[in-house]
Amino acid sequence: MNSSLYSSLRTYNRRNEPDLYKPRTENIGPIGIPHEAVFEDQVGKFDWRQQYVGKTLFAHFESNTQSSKKMFVATDKNIFASFNSRTGDLLWRHVDKTGPEGSIDILLLHGQDALMVVGDGRLLRSWDTNIGGLNWEAVLDTGSFQAACFVAIQDTVKLVAVLKKAAISLHYLSNGHQKWVENLPDSDAVQYQAVYSGGEEEVYVLGVVPNSHLTIIAYSLEDGEIIKQISRRVLMCVDPATLALYTLPIQAEETPEFSQILLQVLYLSPTATTVSFSEPVLDGNRYVCN
Repeated sequence: MNSSLYSSLRTYNRRNEPDLYKPRTENIGPIGIPHEAVFEDQVGKFDWRQQYVGKTLFAHFESNTQSSKKMFVATDKNIFASFNSRTGDLLWRHVDKTGPEGSIDILLLHGQDALMVVGDGRLLRSWDTNIGGLNWEAVLDTGSFQAACFVAIQDTVKLVAVLKKAAISLHYLSNGHQKWVENLPDSDAVQYQAVYSGGEEEVYVLGVVPNSHLTIIAYSLEDGEIIKQISRRVLMCVDPATLALYTLPIQAEETPEFSQILLQVLYLSPTATTVSFSEPVLDGNRYVCN
C-alpha cells in the first residue's frame, strides 16, 4: 500500500470476487508471526475512497446492530466525521479550530454516544452519533492530557474518567458534570500514563517512575478517595513470537516467576510497543531478556 492510504479512507472490494479479495492469514517470516496480506493484483482496488478528511487518528465502527453501516473517524485535520461504511457516503462532518486548540486527543464510542477530549485536555465533548449533534461540552481543568476511559457501575456505563499529567477527574456521561477531581500523588516524579475501570467500585491509574518502579493507584468511584496504592519494581519484556507481555516482580520474597499477558487482551500489538524483546530466559540466577 502506498502512503495515500493514510490520508484517505478506503474499503476493499470483497463483493464481486469474494474469494479473491478475502485477506489471507499466513505464518510467514523467521519468527512465525501471523500476517494478513492481499494478493498483488488486489493492491489499489477499492469500493470507495474519501479524501479531504485528513490522516485518520481514531476510527470506530458502530457495533450496536449486526446490520450497522456507520463508521466514525477523527483526523489530524481536527475533523470528526461519520461515513456509510458500505458506500463511503459522508453522513455528517464537524471541523474544529485549526492548530493545537482543536486537536482531537481521543475518541471513545459507547452506544449512541461518542466522547472526545479536545485541545490537549481542554474540552470534553459528547456527540450523538445518529445525527452528529452535540450533546454537551465540558471545560476541563488545566493540565496535559494522558488518557481517558468509560467507567461502568453494575455493568452499566455511567461515567468517564479523564487522566491528566497531575490529576484525574470523573464525569457523568449524561451531562459531562464533574463528579470529582483529585490530584495525583508525586506527579513531579511519576509519569502517569493509563487509566482503567473493570466495572468494580474503583478506577485505577498506572504510573511509571523511569528506571525505578510502577505505581498503581485505586480511587473510589464514590468520592475519589485513594483506596490503595501499590509501588512495585517489575521487569517487563515483550515477546513478538508469542505476542505476549511477560512481567517479573523483582523484589519478590520467594523465587519470582514470569507472568504472561497476551497483547490482544491489552488491545496492543508488537508494532505498537517501543521496544521488543525475545522470550526471557534464566541465565544462572538471573532472568535475561535479550
